[in-house]
Amino acid sequence: MGISIMEVIIAILIICGMVFTLGGAIGLIRFPDSYCRMHALSKGSTLGIICLMLAAVCYFVWSGIGFRVQSILALFFIFMTAPVGAHMISKAAYHYGVPLWKGSVKDDLAKNCEHIREDYADY
Repeated sequence: MGISIMEVIIAILIICGMVFTLGGAIGLIRFPDSYCRMHALSKGSTLGIICLMLAAVCYFVWSGIGFRVQSILALFFIFMTAPVGAHMISKAAYHYGVPLWKGSVKDDLAKNCEHIREDYADY
């Protein structure tokens, strides 16, 4: 028995998922501030999980177990909610005054959020 094309596709998706997840983990360790870390982790984990779940869907279809709509819904849910959640957590951290990295070039939220930082100054 030879290796089929579907097995190669599944292996490539698993490897891509591992690489994206590893990249997110390395970014979590290496990046200088919480905003960069959140960005790396949300991108890496979202793309990694999507690749791994696509590999699982392909495997189940290829092996004859069948196609499940729940798998595609889970992919869509992760794709839509993980980046939005990371963005909201980063924005909340900014509002609470978590400092940016000193090498940051641009702070787009500074002029829009001055009144919010003053409100949270007591906390």
